[in-house]
Amino acid sequence: MSAKRIQLWLLGLISVVAWITLSQASRSYGDAGLLHLLIVSFTCFAASVAVWHIYRRESTIPLLDILGFALLFRLVGLFTFPVLEDDFYRYLWDGFVAFEYGNPYLASPSEWFDRDVPPAMANLLDSINYPEIGTVYGPTLQWLFAFCYWLAPGELWPLKVLLLLADVALVWALLKLAPSKHLVLYVWSPLIIKEFVISVHPDLFGATLMLLAILAYQRQHDGLLGLLMALALGVKVFAIIVLPFLFLLRWKAWASFLLTAIVIAIPFGLKQAWLPEGLSVMGQLWLFNAGLYELFSAVINLETLRLILLGGFFVLAAFYGLHWLLRHWQADAPRTIMRADWLFGGLLIVLPALNPWYLIWLLPFAAIWPSTWAWTASFAVLISYACGINLSAPLGAGLQDYQHPGWVLLIEFGLIALAICWDVWRTRTRA
Repeated sequence: MSAKRIQLWLLGLISVVAWITLSQASRSYGDAGLLHLLIVSFTCFAASVAVWHIYRRESTIPLLDILGFALLFRLVGLFTFPVLEDDFYRYLWDGFVAFEYGNPYLASPSEWFDRDVPPAMANLLDSINYPEIGTVYGPTLQWLFAFCYWLAPGELWPLKVLLLLADVALVWALLKLAPSKHLVLYVWSPLIIKEFVISVHPDLFGATLMLLAILAYQRQHDGLLGLLMALALGVKVFAIIVLPFLFLLRWKAWASFLLTAIVIAIPFGLKQAWLPEGLSVMGQLWLFNAGLYELFSAVINLETLRLILLGGFFVLAAFYGLHWLLRHWQADAPRTIMRADWLFGGLLIVLPALNPWYLIWLLPFAAIWPSTWAWTASFAVLISYACGINLSAPLGAGLQDYQHPGWVLLIEFGLIALAICWDVWRTRTRA
């Protein structure tokens, strides 16, 4: 065994042990603490970067070893209770309502408090956060939640298994799109293990469908492209960022997209499924881990700031889209992938809420075009768990549940800003 392979195995084993310690600590809600999560995440992040650094100049890598360790991390995650998360109670509840009653958009969880529900579902109902707000999840997810309920009512394992399968499909797509030596950055990423295998956030379904749609776009399967993008949009509206680049004037893709969007939403009502009331409420009220909003909120009110930031992003995205179209799009040319890492990076930084799992929309493209800022963000964003609900006194004194002390935002966004400066300096130096 070569010295580089020995190093890979050593780093892989260290990461396995780290994930096992977190799994053993997290047997129920709140067991594993913030410090434990950050230590494990930093250890595994450093290991992934070290392995990438070892093989970055090699023409071949021990891909089976890298994927084997990645699978071990995920198997440990399957048996780990969600860490510092309770969103999964809402997923299980939505699955129950969708399967038993047909439409989870009609009533918020709090409206069920005085109704008769099975005891197991009553326990879930009592654990849902913000029960007065209706579901924010799109029609694709409601079908998936209902299917998981059908498999095992009130149990989390069906969703974990489906997310693992989606992750495998995403890795398969990345093998077609990204240089294999960069794949370790994704498959060993602690954010991927923590947010999707352990904490079962469903955004991974959307990212997988989007990446499969890009493969269909490259292979000129326009009907499949439209179907997959409609399903991705039914997971989260973020997928709309890449839609114009993939569709353009392809009428088959548009027809397939519209038909799929109608079919998956009709049982719930088109307006309710695609514009859920809960999503509108959360969009107006929710402010979390938003560095730019915290920076400028003292001089600009929230509504104005939201319009400026989101409007500015869409203007810049439109200019990039026009530039990309003029340079790359020809009817008979190979279909070029847009720099979606830039697009999603720009979108996430101007959102009033930046949850760690949102980065799944960015990271597959950061495996295609590795950058210091993207992978630094994949670790730095986990620092956002240091908010009022997870900080004890004196660090969390006087904070609301999801409010951050200033030093947390300074560390998180400072690391990302430094990484951006490094990338800019390195690019200019090479040029």
